[in-house]
Amino acid sequence: MPGQKEKYHDRRGRPDGLKVEKVIHLSILIGEGTEADKIRIVEQYYNMDGDLIFELDHCSPYYQEFLDLR
Repeated sequence: MPGQKEKYHDRRGRPDGLKVEKVIHLSILIGEGTEADKIRIVEQYYNMDGDLIFELDHCSPYYQEFLDLR
Protein backbone atom coordinates (compact mmCIF):
# COMPACT_ATOMS: atom_id res chain seq x y z
CA MET A 1 0.00 0.00 0.00
CA PRO A 2 1.36 3.41 -0.85
CA GLY A 3 2.40 5.65 2.02
CA GLN A 4 2.83 2.83 4.56
CA LYS A 5 6.21 2.15 6.09
CA GLU A 6 7.59 -1.30 5.53
CA LYS A 7 7.70 -3.25 8.79
CA TYR A 8 10.98 -4.67 9.94
CA HIS A 9 12.06 -6.74 12.92
CA ASP A 10 14.50 -5.12 15.33
CA ARG A 11 16.79 -7.96 16.43
CA ARG A 12 19.10 -5.91 18.67
CA GLY A 13 19.62 -7.62 22.02
CA ARG A 14 18.23 -10.93 20.80
CA PRO A 15 20.38 -14.03 20.45
CA ASP A 16 21.40 -15.11 16.96
CA GLY A 17 21.79 -18.71 18.00
CA LEU A 18 21.57 -21.12 20.88
CA LYS A 19 23.41 -24.34 21.63
CA VAL A 20 22.91 -26.72 24.49
CA GLU A 21 26.25 -28.23 25.43
CA LYS A 22 27.53 -30.25 28.32
CA VAL A 23 29.48 -28.51 31.07
CA ILE A 24 30.86 -29.56 34.42
CA HIS A 25 29.31 -27.42 37.18
CA LEU A 26 31.02 -27.34 40.57
CA SER A 27 29.68 -25.62 43.69
CA ILE A 28 32.57 -25.04 46.09
CA LEU A 29 32.42 -23.69 49.65
CA ILE A 30 35.33 -21.26 50.15
CA GLY A 31 36.41 -18.48 52.50
CA GLU A 32 37.99 -18.06 55.93
CA GLY A 33 34.92 -16.55 57.59
CA THR A 34 36.43 -13.10 58.01
CA GLU A 35 35.02 -9.80 56.75
CA ALA A 36 37.72 -9.75 54.06
CA ASP A 37 37.15 -13.40 53.08
CA LYS A 38 33.53 -14.36 53.76
CA ILE A 39 32.42 -17.97 53.63
CA ARG A 40 30.47 -18.43 50.42
CA ILE A 41 29.64 -20.84 47.63
CA VAL A 42 31.48 -20.24 44.37
CA GLU A 43 30.09 -21.70 41.15
CA GLN A 44 32.64 -22.94 38.61
CA TYR A 45 31.89 -24.11 35.08
CA TYR A 46 34.28 -26.28 33.08
CA ASN A 47 34.08 -27.67 29.56
CA MET A 48 34.25 -31.42 29.06
CA ASP A 49 38.04 -31.19 28.60
CA GLY A 50 38.39 -29.81 32.14
CA ASP A 51 39.15 -26.21 31.14
CA LEU A 52 37.61 -23.52 33.35
CA ILE A 53 35.06 -21.53 31.35
CA PHE A 54 33.97 -19.10 34.07
CA GLU A 55 33.50 -18.70 37.80
CA LEU A 56 30.74 -16.92 39.72
CA ASP A 57 31.98 -15.55 43.03
CA HIS A 58 29.51 -13.05 44.47
CA CYS A 59 32.27 -11.48 46.61
CA SER A 60 34.65 -10.98 43.70
CA PRO A 61 35.34 -7.33 42.82
CA TYR A 62 34.87 -8.32 39.16
CA TYR A 63 31.40 -9.67 39.93
CA GLN A 64 30.50 -6.52 41.90
CA GLU A 65 31.82 -4.32 39.07
CA PHE A 66 29.84 -6.35 36.52
CA LEU A 67 26.67 -5.70 38.50
CA ASP A 68 27.71 -2.04 38.86
CA LEU A 69 27.57 -2.30 42.66
CA ARG A 70 30.98 -0.76 43.39
